[in-house]
Amino acid sequence: MLNEVKLEGFVPKNVKVKFTQSGLGVTNFSVSVSRKNKETGKYINEYMSCVLFGEPRDDLEGARVIVEGRLQVESRETSEGKRTYYSVIVNDIEIVQAGKSTPVDDSEEPFN
Repeated sequence: MLNEVKLEGFVPKNVKVKFTQSGLGVTNFSVSVSRKNKETGKYINEYMSCVLFGEPRDDLEGARVIVEGRLQVESRETSEGKRTYYSVIVNDIEIVQAGKSTPVDDSEEPFN
């Protein structure tokens, strides 16, 4: 079986860089990807949580990126009951377009 994920999209303004006690960088960010709603025909942005271990990346905000990695699933108990969280553990990231780009809004066609 294969657990591979490849996403292309924009990184909104929520990049967080932390360090473990041993000094390893942990970069948490989301990638905004678009999909077309079959019922309305409008494009919808969905935000995929990503975690990158290693060299901290503070240059991702607003960039268009291609992310490759694996899907990780976690279950946690909350006050509302059991919740399932998905995130992409990033193996490789490529910046396709640098800068403070704005993600596509729901009324526009997706980026290609």
